[in-house]
Amino acid sequence: MTVPGALSLDPLRRAWRRGTVEVLPRFDLRWLPASATQLPGWLQDDRWVPPGNRAVYAYARSGLRAALAELGLGPGDTALLPAFISSSAVWPFHDLGIDVSYYPVTRSLSLRSGLADRIERLEPEVVLFVHYLGFPDQEFGRLAAAARDVGATVVEDCARGLFSRDDQGRLLGTTGDISLFSLRKVLPAPHGGLVVASEAHVPQPATSIPERSYLVSALGRPIASLLPERPPSTTPSITEIDRNGDGLSAPSGPPDAAPGRLSRLGLSRSEPTDIARARRDRYSRVRDRLRDVPELELLTPAVHDGGCPYGVAVRLPGGPDLRDRLFHRLRRLGFPAERFRWRMAYGEPSLEEFPGAVELHDTMLVVPTHQALPWRIVDATADALVDELRDGDS
Repeated sequence: MTVPGALSLDPLRRAWRRGTVEVLPRFDLRWLPASATQLPGWLQDDRWVPPGNRAVYAYARSGLRAALAELGLGPGDTALLPAFISSSAVWPFHDLGIDVSYYPVTRSLSLRSGLADRIERLEPEVVLFVHYLGFPDQEFGRLAAAARDVGATVVEDCARGLFSRDDQGRLLGTTGDISLFSLRKVLPAPHGGLVVASEAHVPQPATSIPERSYLVSALGRPIASLLPERPPSTTPSITEIDRNGDGLSAPSGPPDAAPGRLSRLGLSRSEPTDIARARRDRYSRVRDRLRDVPELELLTPAVHDGGCPYGVAVRLPGGPDLRDRLFHRLRRLGFPAERFRWRMAYGEPSLEEFPGAVELHDTMLVVPTHQALPWRIVDATADALVDELRDGDS
């Protein structure tokens, strides 16, 4: 395989290999001497965060649990969640004893038109919608209205959609009764989960999470890059988590903790206008390079001026073996790539009822386009993906 430009040089390739190009923006150790330890002002700015009662937890799932508890939701209540979802987002419902049901997501990462009928039949107390990779589904507004018609609390999971707007200029998270943002997935901070409730009170965290272990791992990252590579992991079968919630992703550390000092420093170094622009530009560059590649299917749309996308998602019709081969190859070269092999929390009904979610689990690959990526890496990642696809077909 040939990667165009300077990145074809072996010394530069070795310098970026083994994941030294991070999938997520990372805390910069040069910020350690800074004295600022307060959360940044944009967290209270309606231009960047939906209005409402706001609280910043170490993990978004902790904030969701706190908000649901404040609404009095618990045993005897039902939540309706998408079938393609991280188990960390399912944990708060199980922890509160809320019964969880699921609705289908298509293999194109969109909602089915029959969801409104399912909401009407089930009459759940909570309906959660995921804005995958920072993009709302075209049916979201209509489906949120259908949820409210049966008295349900609408939760917007904007984990990867901080600072992003829909095509009408509305911030993601503005519609929901509860909205979630994973700050640590889009900003250079080890921890951070923002929860916004339009009306309900959200308790502020009582303590801060310790972050010494993150500092140790960050200091050891350059040394680790010199060690022999680990063999790539194989694709596990999809794990069905039973209704007891065994194996769900509970937050580490105190459940009511706020981000620590390192995270506050990283958040204070994040300027929303610059980040949104940088993410849009990088996303558009990658998507344009992949737009006319017949060997893959683009899942995420073109971004408009108000968007702040997480990354470009593609589906590889060749199946999980092809997806995983491409993923491991890109990571060995040092390029950013992700698989969302989320553990799927069901029990009853079975996974067979959600073929779209299973196919996304098996065939979706995400190219992150965050603000810290050098332009040469942005271009080379897209070119490497295309080269690998075509080399495999030859």
